[in-house]
Amino acid sequence: MNTEIQKLHRIWQSSRAVKTTFFPKNGFKELANTITSSGPFYYYIVDFYDMSLSHISPAIYDLHGSDPNTVTFDDILQLVHPDDLDFVSRAESKISRLL
Repeated sequence: MNTEIQKLHRIWQSSRAVKTTFFPKNGFKELANTITSSGPFYYYIVDFYDMSLSHISPAIYDLHGSDPNTVTFDDILQLVHPDDLDFVSRAESKISRLL
């Protein structure tokens, strides 16, 4: 695994807590459909406790060729441009300190 992605995992692991939140599938899709986008987009929910994904938009296949039934969070992280990984790590670190 890329060292920058490992850095992201360490940030999330250091601030994770056990809390269960239920998102009804239809409710989330309705919410996601209300988001204004200037182009194609996809969505998913990450459970940072175990890094699992749920409510994965089928559009992830159209945009990245990733199967929504088998894609993992690490697969998605691999899509981040290498030049942007440091920024993403710093942003996630800052957010985790605010929680």
